[in-house]
Amino acid sequence: MFLLLLACTSDPIDTAVSDTADSGVELIDMDQDGHPADLDCDDNNADVNPDAVEVCDGLDNDCDGTVDVQAADASPFWADQDLDSWGSGEPVLACTAPASSAERDGDCDDADPSVNPDAQEICDDLDVDQDCDGLADDADESVDSAGFSEFYSDTDSDGWGDPSAVSLSCDAGPGQVDNALDCDDADPKVGEQCAGWDGSYSGSFEMVVSVADLGVSDTCSGTAEIEVVEGNKTQITGVVECSFSGMISTLIGADWDANITGGFDSEDTALGDLELIGLITDSWEGAFAGNTLTGELSGSTTYEGFKVSYSGGFEVTR
Repeated sequence: MFLLLLACTSDPIDTAVSDTADSGVELIDMDQDGHPADLDCDDNNADVNPDAVEVCDGLDNDCDGTVDVQAADASPFWADQDLDSWGSGEPVLACTAPASSAERDGDCDDADPSVNPDAQEICDDLDVDQDCDGLADDADESVDSAGFSEFYSDTDSDGWGDPSAVSLSCDAGPGQVDNALDCDDADPKVGEQCAGWDGSYSGSFEMVVSVADLGVSDTCSGTAEIEVVEGNKTQITGVVECSFSGMISTLIGADWDANITGGFDSEDTALGDLELIGLITDSWEGAFAGNTLTGELSGSTTYEGFKVSYSGGFEVTR
Protein backbone atom coordinates (compact mmCIF):
# COMPACT_ATOMS: atom_id res chain seq x y z
CA MET A 1 0.00 0.00 0.00
CA PHE A 2 2.81 2.45 0.87
CA LEU A 3 4.47 1.90 -2.48
CA LEU A 4 1.15 2.55 -4.23
CA LEU A 5 0.64 5.90 -2.46
CA LEU A 6 4.17 6.93 -3.26
CA ALA A 7 3.62 6.20 -6.92
CA CYS A 8 0.50 8.46 -6.96
CA THR A 9 2.20 11.57 -5.35
CA SER A 10 2.56 14.57 -7.82
CA ASP A 11 6.00 16.03 -8.66
CA PRO A 12 7.02 19.17 -6.70
CA ILE A 13 7.44 22.55 -8.55
CA ASP A 14 10.52 22.39 -10.66
CA THR A 15 12.72 25.36 -9.74
CA ALA A 16 15.66 24.19 -11.84
CA VAL A 17 17.10 26.21 -14.69
CA SER A 18 18.34 23.16 -16.51
CA ASP A 19 19.84 19.73 -15.97
CA THR A 20 23.48 19.59 -16.89
CA ALA A 21 24.06 16.39 -18.77
CA ASP A 22 27.73 16.19 -18.02
CA SER A 23 27.55 16.76 -14.25
CA GLY A 24 24.03 15.76 -13.45
CA VAL A 25 23.72 18.88 -11.25
CA GLU A 26 20.36 20.65 -11.34
CA LEU A 27 20.71 24.50 -10.93
CA ILE A 28 18.13 26.19 -8.66
CA ASP A 29 16.11 29.28 -9.88
CA MET A 30 13.54 30.09 -7.21
CA ASP A 31 12.12 33.24 -8.86
CA GLN A 32 12.00 31.66 -12.32
CA ASP A 33 13.74 34.61 -13.97
CA GLY A 34 16.10 32.45 -15.97
CA HIS A 35 19.10 33.08 -13.76
CA PRO A 36 20.37 30.43 -11.32
CA ALA A 37 20.62 31.27 -7.66
CA ASP A 38 24.39 31.31 -7.67
CA LEU A 39 24.36 34.19 -10.21
CA ASP A 40 21.19 35.96 -9.03
CA CYS A 41 21.75 38.42 -6.14
CA ASP A 42 18.10 38.02 -5.08
CA ASP A 43 16.63 34.72 -6.23
CA ASN A 44 13.32 35.56 -4.60
CA ASN A 45 12.64 38.59 -6.83
CA ALA A 46 12.22 38.04 -10.56
CA ASP A 47 12.89 41.80 -11.15
CA VAL A 48 16.41 41.42 -9.80
CA ASN A 49 19.00 39.58 -11.89
CA PRO A 50 22.14 40.34 -13.95
CA ASP A 51 20.04 41.13 -17.05
CA ALA A 52 17.58 43.46 -15.31
CA VAL A 53 17.48 47.23 -15.92
CA GLU A 54 18.57 49.37 -12.96
CA VAL A 55 15.75 51.71 -11.87
CA CYS A 56 15.19 54.09 -8.97
CA ASP A 57 13.63 51.75 -6.43
CA GLY A 58 16.28 51.26 -3.75
CA LEU A 59 17.28 47.84 -5.12
CA ASP A 60 20.36 46.52 -6.91
CA ASN A 61 18.28 45.49 -9.91
CA ASP A 62 21.16 44.43 -12.18
CA CYS A 63 23.25 42.73 -9.47
CA ASP A 64 26.31 44.89 -10.10
CA GLY A 65 26.83 45.63 -6.41
CA THR A 66 25.43 49.19 -6.54
CA VAL A 67 21.95 50.52 -5.81
CA ASP A 68 20.17 53.09 -8.05
CA VAL A 69 23.40 53.94 -9.89
CA GLN A 70 22.99 54.79 -13.60
CA ALA A 71 19.30 54.03 -13.28
CA ALA A 72 17.25 54.18 -16.47
CA ASP A 73 14.72 56.54 -14.89
CA ALA A 74 17.23 58.82 -13.12
CA SER A 75 16.54 62.58 -13.20
CA PRO A 76 18.95 65.40 -14.13
CA PHE A 77 20.26 67.70 -11.40
CA TRP A 78 22.42 70.82 -11.79
CA ALA A 79 24.95 72.27 -9.36
CA ASP A 80 23.35 75.06 -7.27
CA GLN A 81 26.14 76.76 -5.36
CA ASP A 82 24.10 79.81 -4.25
CA LEU A 83 21.13 77.65 -3.18
CA ASP A 84 18.51 79.71 -5.03
CA SER A 85 16.87 76.56 -6.52
CA TRP A 86 18.41 77.23 -9.96
CA GLY A 87 21.50 75.40 -11.19
CA SER A 88 24.06 75.64 -13.95
CA GLY A 89 26.70 73.61 -15.76
CA GLU A 90 26.49 69.99 -16.88
CA PRO A 91 23.69 67.95 -15.27
CA VAL A 92 24.22 64.83 -13.14
CA LEU A 93 21.74 61.96 -13.47
CA ALA A 94 20.63 60.62 -10.10
CA CYS A 95 17.63 59.13 -8.33
CA THR A 96 17.78 61.65 -5.48
CA ALA A 97 19.07 65.23 -5.50
CA PRO A 98 22.76 65.51 -4.59
CA ALA A 99 23.80 68.14 -2.04
CA SER A 100 23.78 71.73 -3.36
CA SER A 101 21.87 70.83 -6.50
CA ALA A 102 18.70 72.00 -8.24
CA GLU A 103 16.13 70.44 -10.53
CA ARG A 104 16.17 73.50 -12.83
CA ASP A 105 18.89 74.75 -15.14
CA GLY A 106 19.48 78.32 -16.30
CA ASP A 107 21.21 80.24 -13.50
CA CYS A 108 23.49 82.78 -15.20
CA ASP A 109 25.35 83.59 -11.96
CA ASP A 110 25.41 80.68 -9.54
CA ALA A 111 27.38 82.71 -7.00
CA ASP A 112 24.58 85.26 -6.47
CA PRO A 113 21.19 84.06 -5.11
CA SER A 114 19.53 87.27 -6.31
CA VAL A 115 20.30 86.34 -9.93
CA ASN A 116 18.23 83.57 -11.55
CA PRO A 117 15.36 83.22 -14.06
CA ASP A 118 12.80 83.88 -11.29
CA ALA A 119 14.41 87.16 -10.18
CA GLN A 120 13.03 90.65 -10.90
CA GLU A 121 15.13 92.77 -13.24
CA ILE A 122 16.06 96.00 -11.48
CA CYS A 123 18.08 99.12 -12.25
CA ASP A 124 21.65 98.86 -11.02
CA ASP A 125 24.95 100.59 -11.69
CA LEU A 126 26.64 97.42 -12.98
CA ASP A 127 23.84 96.53 -15.45
CA VAL A 128 23.42 93.05 -13.95
CA ASP A 129 21.06 90.71 -15.81
CA GLN A 130 19.06 89.66 -12.73
CA ASP A 131 16.50 87.46 -14.53
CA CYS A 132 19.00 85.71 -16.83
CA ASP A 133 17.20 86.55 -20.06
CA GLY A 134 20.28 88.05 -21.69
CA LEU A 135 19.05 91.64 -21.21
CA ALA A 136 19.81 94.13 -18.45
CA ASP A 137 18.29 97.34 -17.09
CA ASP A 138 16.69 99.54 -19.80
CA ALA A 139 17.19 96.88 -22.47
CA ASP A 140 14.87 94.54 -20.55
CA GLU A 141 11.16 95.39 -20.85
CA SER A 142 10.48 93.57 -17.58
CA VAL A 143 12.73 95.90 -15.53
CA ASP A 144 11.09 97.23 -12.36
CA SER A 145 10.09 100.83 -13.07
CA ALA A 146 10.26 101.65 -9.35
CA GLY A 147 13.99 102.11 -9.83
CA PHE A 148 13.69 104.63 -12.66
CA SER A 149 15.23 108.11 -12.46
CA GLU A 150 14.36 111.30 -14.30
CA PHE A 151 16.55 112.31 -17.24
CA TYR A 152 16.26 115.45 -19.35
CA SER A 153 16.99 116.21 -22.97
CA ASP A 154 20.21 118.13 -23.62
CA THR A 155 19.75 119.12 -27.25
CA ASP A 156 22.49 121.73 -27.28
CA SER A 157 24.99 119.41 -25.50
CA ASP A 158 25.95 121.98 -22.88
CA GLY A 159 25.51 119.58 -19.96
CA TRP A 160 22.25 121.17 -18.82
CA GLY A 161 18.83 119.57 -19.33
CA ASP A 162 15.52 120.90 -20.61
CA PRO A 163 12.97 120.69 -17.76
CA SER A 164 10.14 120.35 -20.27
CA ALA A 165 11.64 117.22 -21.90
CA VAL A 166 11.83 114.56 -19.18
CA SER A 167 11.75 110.77 -19.39
CA LEU A 168 12.08 107.92 -16.89
CA SER A 169 14.67 105.15 -17.21
CA CYS A 170 17.46 103.34 -15.39
CA ASP A 171 20.22 105.28 -17.11
CA ALA A 172 20.55 108.43 -19.18
CA GLY A 173 20.17 107.78 -22.89
CA PRO A 174 22.05 109.54 -25.70
CA GLY A 175 21.59 113.30 -25.45
CA GLN A 176 20.22 113.17 -21.90
CA VAL A 177 21.46 114.51 -18.55
CA ASP A 178 20.26 114.15 -14.97
CA ASN A 179 19.49 117.82 -14.32
CA ALA A 180 16.76 120.23 -15.42
CA LEU A 181 18.70 123.47 -15.28
CA ASP A 182 18.68 124.69 -18.90
CA CYS A 183 16.27 127.50 -19.69
CA ASP A 184 17.22 127.52 -23.39
CA ASP A 185 18.15 124.07 -24.68
CA ALA A 186 18.72 125.38 -28.18
CA ASP A 187 21.60 127.65 -27.12
CA PRO A 188 24.72 126.06 -25.60
CA LYS A 189 25.72 129.44 -24.20
CA VAL A 190 22.65 129.49 -21.97
CA GLY A 191 22.60 126.92 -19.21
CA GLU A 192 22.18 126.95 -15.46
CA GLN A 193 22.72 130.72 -15.12
CA CYS A 194 19.74 131.82 -17.15
CA ALA A 195 19.57 135.41 -18.28
CA GLY A 196 16.51 136.88 -16.66
CA TRP A 197 13.65 135.34 -14.69
CA ASP A 198 10.93 137.64 -16.00
CA GLY A 199 7.67 135.94 -16.81
CA SER A 200 4.48 134.29 -15.69
CA TYR A 201 4.71 131.04 -13.76
CA SER A 202 1.94 128.57 -13.07
CA GLY A 203 1.75 125.31 -11.21
CA SER A 204 0.49 123.57 -8.10
CA PHE A 205 0.19 124.44 -4.41
CA GLU A 206 -0.25 121.99 -1.55
CA MET A 207 -0.26 122.51 2.19
CA VAL A 208 -0.96 119.97 4.95
CA VAL A 209 -2.72 121.53 7.94
CA SER A 210 -3.14 119.68 11.24
CA VAL A 211 -4.98 120.48 14.47
CA ALA A 212 -3.45 118.16 17.07
CA ASP A 213 -5.98 118.97 19.80
CA LEU A 214 -8.78 117.79 17.53
CA GLY A 215 -6.83 114.96 15.96
CA VAL A 216 -7.60 116.16 12.45
CA SER A 217 -5.41 116.78 9.42
CA ASP A 218 -6.23 117.90 5.91
CA THR A 219 -4.55 119.05 2.72
CA CYS A 220 -5.33 122.30 0.95
CA SER A 221 -4.60 121.55 -2.70
CA GLY A 222 -4.86 123.94 -5.58
CA THR A 223 -3.03 126.15 -8.03
CA ALA A 224 -0.49 128.94 -7.89
CA GLU A 225 -0.06 131.80 -10.39
CA ILE A 226 3.07 133.90 -9.94
CA GLU A 227 4.56 136.88 -11.76
CA VAL A 228 8.31 137.57 -11.68
CA VAL A 229 9.38 141.07 -12.70
CA GLU A 230 13.04 142.05 -12.75
CA GLY A 231 14.06 145.64 -12.21
CA ASN A 232 16.50 147.04 -9.75
CA LYS A 233 15.32 144.20 -7.54
CA THR A 234 13.36 141.18 -8.66
CA GLN A 235 9.77 141.25 -7.44
CA ILE A 236 7.67 138.14 -6.99
CA THR A 237 3.91 138.42 -6.65
CA GLY A 238 1.16 135.90 -7.03
CA VAL A 239 -1.92 134.21 -5.72
CA VAL A 240 -2.77 130.71 -4.50
CA GLU A 241 -6.21 129.14 -4.66
CA CYS A 242 -6.70 125.93 -2.71
CA SER A 243 -9.45 123.87 -1.13
CA PHE A 244 -9.76 121.58 1.87
CA SER A 245 -11.86 118.49 1.37
CA GLY A 246 -11.76 116.74 4.75
CA MET A 247 -12.74 117.46 8.34
CA ILE A 248 -10.91 120.80 8.50
CA SER A 249 -13.12 122.15 5.73
CA THR A 250 -16.07 121.88 8.12
CA LEU A 251 -14.15 123.76 10.81
CA ILE A 252 -12.61 126.64 8.89
CA GLY A 253 -14.19 126.46 5.45
CA ALA A 254 -13.26 124.68 2.25
CA ASP A 255 -11.91 127.35 -0.12
CA TRP A 256 -8.99 129.63 0.67
CA ASP A 257 -6.96 132.24 -1.19
CA ALA A 258 -3.38 133.14 -0.37
CA ASN A 259 -1.21 136.03 -1.48
CA ILE A 260 2.46 135.40 -2.32
CA THR A 261 5.10 138.12 -2.31
CA GLY A 262 8.87 137.97 -2.39
CA GLY A 263 12.16 138.65 -4.09
CA PHE A 264 15.63 137.31 -4.80
CA ASP A 265 17.89 136.32 -1.92
CA SER A 266 20.81 135.41 -4.20
CA GLU A 267 21.35 134.73 -7.89
CA ASP A 268 18.95 131.75 -7.91
CA THR A 269 17.30 131.65 -4.48
CA ALA A 270 14.30 133.59 -3.29
CA LEU A 271 12.52 134.59 -0.10
CA GLY A 272 9.03 135.83 0.48
CA ASP A 273 5.82 135.77 2.46
CA LEU A 274 2.62 133.81 2.05
CA GLU A 275 -0.62 134.95 3.64
CA LEU A 276 -3.40 132.42 3.73
CA ILE A 277 -5.96 135.07 4.65
CA GLY A 278 -7.28 134.70 8.18
CA LEU A 279 -5.28 131.58 8.95
CA ILE A 280 -1.54 131.63 8.15
CA THR A 281 0.99 134.37 7.55
CA ASP A 282 4.51 133.04 7.22
CA SER A 283 7.71 133.32 5.22
CA TRP A 284 8.71 130.94 2.48
CA GLU A 285 12.05 129.98 0.97
CA GLY A 286 12.49 129.04 -2.65
CA ALA A 287 14.84 128.53 -5.54
CA PHE A 288 14.94 128.99 -9.30
CA ALA A 289 16.15 126.10 -11.46
CA GLY A 290 15.76 126.15 -15.21
CA ASN A 291 12.25 127.43 -15.83
CA THR A 292 10.94 126.40 -12.43
CA LEU A 293 10.44 128.29 -9.17
CA THR A 294 9.78 126.32 -6.00
CA GLY A 295 8.84 127.61 -2.56
CA GLU A 296 8.45 125.84 0.79
CA LEU A 297 7.15 126.85 4.20
CA SER A 298 6.25 125.22 7.50
CA GLY A 299 5.32 126.34 10.98
CA SER A 300 2.45 126.69 13.42
CA THR A 301 -0.11 129.28 14.49
CA THR A 302 -3.18 129.63 16.69
CA TYR A 303 -6.67 129.72 15.26
CA GLU A 304 -9.78 130.07 17.42
CA GLY A 305 -7.75 128.92 20.42
CA PHE A 306 -6.38 125.80 18.71
CA LYS A 307 -2.77 125.24 17.70
CA VAL A 308 -2.56 124.69 13.95
CA SER A 309 0.52 123.15 12.32
CA TYR A 310 1.21 123.38 8.62
CA SER A 311 3.78 122.53 5.95
CA GLY A 312 3.76 122.71 2.18
CA GLY A 313 4.68 124.84 -0.76
CA PHE A 314 4.36 125.49 -4.45
CA GLU A 315 6.09 124.57 -7.69
CA VAL A 316 5.49 126.74 -10.75
CA THR A 317 6.99 126.76 -14.21
CA ARG A 318 7.48 129.58 -16.69
